[in-house]
Amino acid sequence: MVIKNKKRFCLILSILFLTLIGLTSASLGISPGKVQVNFKPNLEETITFKINSDSPEIVFEIYVIGDLSGYVHLNKNEITGSGNVEVTLKLPKDIAVPGNHRILIGVKEKIDREVPGIGTAVIVQAPIDVFVPYPGRYLEIDLKSHNVNVGDPVNFELKLSNKGKENLNITPIIEIISGEETIETLIFQNRLVLSAEEITLRKSLETTDYAAGNYNALAIVDYGNIAKVELEFRIGSLFIDLLDYTKKVALGGVKKFEVGVESNWNNPIEGAHAEIVFLKDGKEFFEFKTSPSDLEPWEKETLSGFFETNNFSIGKYKTNITLIYYGDDIGKSSSEIGEVEFVKGKLSLPLMIIAISAIVIIAIVLIIVFIKKYLIKNAKRK
Repeated sequence: MVIKNKKRFCLILSILFLTLIGLTSASLGISPGKVQVNFKPNLEETITFKINSDSPEIVFEIYVIGDLSGYVHLNKNEITGSGNVEVTLKLPKDIAVPGNHRILIGVKEKIDREVPGIGTAVIVQAPIDVFVPYPGRYLEIDLKSHNVNVGDPVNFELKLSNKGKENLNITPIIEIISGEETIETLIFQNRLVLSAEEITLRKSLETTDYAAGNYNALAIVDYGNIAKVELEFRIGSLFIDLLDYTKKVALGGVKKFEVGVESNWNNPIEGAHAEIVFLKDGKEFFEFKTSPSDLEPWEKETLSGFFETNNFSIGKYKTNITLIYYGDDIGKSSSEIGEVEFVKGKLSLPLMIIAISAIVIIAIVLIIVFIKKYLIKNAKRK
């Protein structure tokens, strides 16, 4: 019986060992991770890919897939451990379909299917994207920017990608829009963008005379057709907006008061908190503060505080909410007058349960007392 158990134990260990072998695979990588090639008739180019593995004894297969795979030659189809493979791309005179064509250079662990317990092969792939220009004129544009504070420059990056077969003569512009009005126009130099060429242009907007707020930038490029792209950017000032606050409070005990705020500053704000003052007959009646909170640029946050409501009565109270905060070692504050309504409090669920339980217990006690008196009275009569 003991030998039989040992055999079972050894069998289980063997199965677990084979399973671990199957689950354990080599770490595998390939670089560069991506290659971009612009099509030219009869283009011939050799690209060296580096294969990295932490298992020097494992054999990896190298393969090619994609609609242009017939134009790819590998200097080797297998590699052991790490090493380089040279991929030679020999394109034809013409490719009929314009746009992007993706070739995948793949590397996978070579698996012996006749050996049991071996898991799924590790596979990595690196794309070679071959872009074939569109007939005639075809331009793609992209615009990037960022938020700033008043007085800081807004830097724009305009990316121009000529995806057509024709060269383009262009003079890009960027319109700065506030509301529905164009308030300034940035004009780039006239330039020639060659077929399959991609360039990035830069322009800065000075904001010294701008007010804080939200603006739009509209890039326009006339290349025979019109290409447009628009984005929004912010110009900030050291200010916190009061978005919302608790407007109704149930009387009874300590209650939570919340103040919703939003930063209009492109830098962090520290120690933001609210001081809430309730007014009665035009005079200060009660005041408290929320806990402080730090705000990231343009962040929305809810400031919370707690206060005792037992001294209040049903009705509406005027309130003065003052926001106090610090940015770049500068302290600022802003106030807003509001109104908070105090209403009759409701028993919370635990209190309701306690109250109902007490009533039930009292009722049971009274019933028991009544029954005892009734039984005693009848016994005396007998």
